[in-house]
Amino acid sequence: MNFNINNIRLSLIALVFVFLLIIPIIENLTNFTGSYENTEARNLNELPSIKENSIRQFVSDFDDYYKDNFGTRQLLLESYRKFKFNSLKLSPFSDKVIIGKEGWMFLGNKNKRIIDRYRGIIKYSDNDLKTFAKNIRANKIWCDKSGIKYYLVVAPNKHEIYPEYLPDYANKVRKSSEIDDFNQYMAANISFTIIDVREKILDMKNQLPVYYKTDTHWNELGAFCAYMVISDSIKKDFPIINTKKLSDYIIDTIKTTGRDLARMINTTEEVEDIHISLIPKFKNTVIDSQDELLIPDYYILDPKQYEIRNKNSNKTLPKALIFRDSFCDHLLPFLREDFSETVFIWEHNFNKELILKEKPDIVIHEIIQRELDQLLSY
Repeated sequence: MNFNINNIRLSLIALVFVFLLIIPIIENLTNFTGSYENTEARNLNELPSIKENSIRQFVSDFDDYYKDNFGTRQLLLESYRKFKFNSLKLSPFSDKVIIGKEGWMFLGNKNKRIIDRYRGIIKYSDNDLKTFAKNIRANKIWCDKSGIKYYLVVAPNKHEIYPEYLPDYANKVRKSSEIDDFNQYMAANISFTIIDVREKILDMKNQLPVYYKTDTHWNELGAFCAYMVISDSIKKDFPIINTKKLSDYIIDTIKTTGRDLARMINTTEEVEDIHISLIPKFKNTVIDSQDELLIPDYYILDPKQYEIRNKNSNKTLPKALIFRDSFCDHLLPFLREDFSETVFIWEHNFNKELILKEKPDIVIHEIIQRELDQLLSY
């Protein structure tokens, strides 16, 4: 009897094992679990083709393909995600996104080791700071010789603005952060003021949200705070500029689903956020203009994002060329009101050829804090 029970037990284990092995094959053939959205912020590997004299490469490529596409992979990932997020209240992919207090989401260490940098575990070396100063000084001198005013704006990481919502384990190990080190070194070593927008944003956050709860970016109100600081700084050199005030806008708020950080962990429909819109009370005098530039061969982002050109009916205002990133999306509607023409270029390369072609009065370089390293490679 025991022999039969043991046989049955072993047979059942073998059947279960075989069943688990063939489920992925059945799923690949029938897709019985349905389709799932790819939220990995990358393209999954595609089925490779066999080329002459490249069997070894095919085997390697197929291995990568299968790891990305084996049957039930997405089901298993989605089950894991739901368990961690809904049951444990944790981020299913904490290297990409961490969940702080009251559901606030922040970029995780996979992106530039941003948590370690905020905490002070990683900091700029003396050589880094010297290189920053050398490159920024060189840009400033070049612009001065060309009769162009140069301004550098650093958009602060969300971690710097809402540290109170970070989890307790993300506490600082030293008082100053990388952006403090950067600003202090630049102030002491170059005759050029980096536009620091943090104070204005921090003042406003006591009244209304200035960054999205489930997004890496500032919202329209946070961007407007940054705009006021930028515009006031430029106005010292160009008094004709009329910096807009918050009273020039109607503030509207609506609830939305989760945004980019929620999308990275596939929880957009399970969380809420608040979108703040600033609706101008004044008549718009700016129109979109046709793109005029060729997309550089080295450009790897969406070509549609490379250039945005606007023209103002007031031709007495200065012309501005703005090197930017995604943080300028919400800045753009405000900045373009201050200039006769604005040319927004989505890249951080200090493109002298482009500057000479456009002949602006002003060059603004807006860069998110976590991408400051790009200024080391000018």
